[in-house]
Amino acid sequence: MKRFYRYIIYRLYEKALKKRSSVPVMDTITPLAGLHMLMFFVLAELFYTFVMHATSPLMEHMSLLIVFVIIDLWVHYKLFYDKNKWNNIMEEFKNESPEERRKGGWCVAGYLIGGSLLCLGLFIIIVSIGTKLHLTP
Repeated sequence: MKRFYRYIIYRLYEKALKKRSSVPVMDTITPLAGLHMLMFFVLAELFYTFVMHATSPLMEHMSLLIVFVIIDLWVHYKLFYDKNKWNNIMEEFKNESPEERRKGGWCVAGYLIGGSLLCLGLFIIIVSIGTKLHLTP
């Protein structure tokens, strides 16, 4: 799993460098933070719906949500970004074959897009179940 995450970082960072982004680190960390945030929302909603029998406070208070997003991005920056480590990641994958690159691109896209869609779908299902549970006496 560690290798897969390193590969995701490699592909996102390489793409950010190629498009001459002014902040390639944030262009790399933001999609990961977004997906992890969605995963957290699903787990939080599961907990609040089925254990606490309430709605998640993150969904009710926009200021709390904004603070959470800022903290999430900061934590991801602190956890994932290390210039030396990222240079090693770029060296590790720089000699991949076109076939490996094509397969890796599909895996990265599948993880980011598929994971996001799965989390959003689960979130909608959990919220609708929670609404039905909480509306009935």
